[in-house]
Amino acid sequence: MSTEQFRPPSIPLVTHTPYFSIWCMANQLTDVWSTHWTGHTQSMCGLIRIDGSALRFMGRQPTDIPVLTQKSVTVSATTTTFEFEEYGIALSVEFLSPLLPKDLDLLTRPVTYVNFTLHATDGNEHSVEIYFDNTAELVVNNVNQKVLAAQHNVKDMQVLSFQSVEQLILGKKR
Repeated sequence: MSTEQFRPPSIPLVTHTPYFSIWCMANQLTDVWSTHWTGHTQSMCGLIRIDGSALRFMGRQPTDIPVLTQKSVTVSATTTTFEFEEYGIALSVEFLSPLLPKDLDLLTRPVTYVNFTLHATDGNEHSVEIYFDNTAELVVNNVNQKVLAAQHNVKDMQVLSFQSVEQLILGKKR
């Protein structure tokens, strides 16, 4: 068995179909914006505040916020996990696409879960907040298309959604 770590040419984040997939085209999650395999930007941003200090763990901006040190990335059949460590904490960010062929209902559901796991590395308690978002670039073919946004209450959460105003399924004009 090889001791070399598997590193694909592009790191999968959200993978469902050729039309719905998001990739990291760099080794560090903060070096580039996430993109579709065609090269169109599909930005996702991740920030963490540790004891009052803001750090960036995903996305190229905001550049005035320092980058949290990325220690590793691991890619498996259904997950991609990034490990970060600094300021007395370890952060794990897991992108899970449950594409299990034995469960067709689950397989056809276009959902990727983003799981955040934190623990202290210095034995101290820390105040930690995580901010994670993606832009409406995910629902359009180009940035000139109009987008409709909405806010929903789901149980005890505020949820935002967005969609393309024109839903031209398989009918886009070049």
